Amino acid sequence: MRTAIIAAVFCCLAAGTLEAQAPDRRRSRFSLLFNSGLAVPISPDPVTDVWKPGLTMGAAVRYRLARGLLVDAYFEYSQFAGVSPRFETDDQGSPVGITGVRGGNLYAGYLDAIWYPFPGARSLSPYLMGGIGYATSNQFGSGVSFPVGGGLLVMMGRRTALFGDARYVITNTPNSLRYATLRAGVTFR
Repeated sequence: MRTAIIAAVFCCLAAGTLEAQAPDRRRSRFSLLFNSGLAVPISPDPVTDVWKPGLTMGAAVRYRLARGLLVDAYFEYSQFAGVSPRFETDDQGSPVGITGVRGGNLYAGYLDAIWYPFPGARSLSPYLMGGIGYATSNQFGSGVSFPVGGGLLVMMGRRTALFGDARYVITNTPNSLRYATLRAGVTFR
């Protein structure tokens, strides 16, 4: 968590520097997005696996197609910790439950469409998103992913904005991995 806070502060400081040095011209069609947050796995098998929330971080290149409609090429890394009960017997043959802890690293790439229903809003802009991508994990397997969600963009200057959103991701892996992310980050235009 401390690393995420330091990264967010650094991004905000860098945004101010970039904005101060940027020439006064029309907004670019391209922007960069950096985020970190919390990934909340929805366990594929609640009886045998218990997964705990973990850190997620990501970056994207954003392209503005039209007013209020954007496309992201987004990459994220999420880390989960899991507990799997293993049942063994002791010397007398009595069952003993032993818990095994394991980690789950998830790498994903998405192509997201972002729609701002109120593109003329000056300081606060809600948005909706959906997309398609591919995710791979050492614990859950690999497969096509479908993220959907929404959030809020807060303008901090002409070329920077902060955002916060929630996403629900369904991945077509052998055990149908589902997880949600709560993200916060900064966008540089």
